[in-house]
Amino acid sequence: MGCTCSSAAIDQVQELDEQLIVKASTSVELPQPVIFALIRNGHEVIRGRLQDIKILLERGELEMATSEWANLRKWYHTHLLLELGTEKGARGFLRLLDKHCDGISTKEDFFAGYESVRLSEEEVSGAFETTDMFQIKAIFYEHKDALFDLLKREDEKLMPCVEDMAERNLDLKQLMKRDVLDGVCNTFGFESFVRYGFGTLEKHDGGMPRVRVYGYALWAVATHKQWEQWEKWIKESILDESFEELNEVIQADKKGKR
Repeated sequence: MGCTCSSAAIDQVQELDEQLIVKASTSVELPQPVIFALIRNGHEVIRGRLQDIKILLERGELEMATSEWANLRKWYHTHLLLELGTEKGARGFLRLLDKHCDGISTKEDFFAGYESVRLSEEEVSGAFETTDMFQIKAIFYEHKDALFDLLKREDEKLMPCVEDMAERNLDLKQLMKRDVLDGVCNTFGFESFVRYGFGTLEKHDGGMPRVRVYGYALWAVATHKQWEQWEKWIKESILDESFEELNEVIQADKKGKR
């Protein structure tokens, strides 16, 4: 069972990326931070790493694929806190959009979708424990396709709602801080989340400035103290030229050059 995503579906995801960058480039000199790229580009981390695991399985590199799956699963669980919220603290992206966009996350069954993916994720982990390559491939490919479909639908259905929220002059920075990042960014695992995410986006950039967009959004919602730490993690996770591209827009923003 391979990926069922058609070339047309891949083109649609590419188009969404292009819209994201266009949205980020509303000034002549430099882009503006796209705050909810912290969610959108997180989807690219998932897509990129799932593709890496698929390639490893096709090569028969089971040990490496198992390790990569464990690393992705750890990162994904933190990303889920951004999507679904925490017991104490953040409301989460989906509930935030429910509140401000007429219950769209519930109406479009995204909570049910993530629960279904959670169950199939557990099946994948169980398959890896068997070391049965045939079983692993079958269950992993099914999980990958289901998660790809869910993320694509989320990009198509929910990201336009974020644009609508911006047009209604809602404070997206404050909403991201209070309702999405709160309770996540101060956890012990946030460092590995940042490092893994940026390293992945650099590897899977899709020919677009995903590192810059992701990093600029993170800087925009960080306190001075938070950014001192997060900047160090980012710098150590990506190439110098990638960091300089990100730092350029941040420094220009500080100087009011946008």
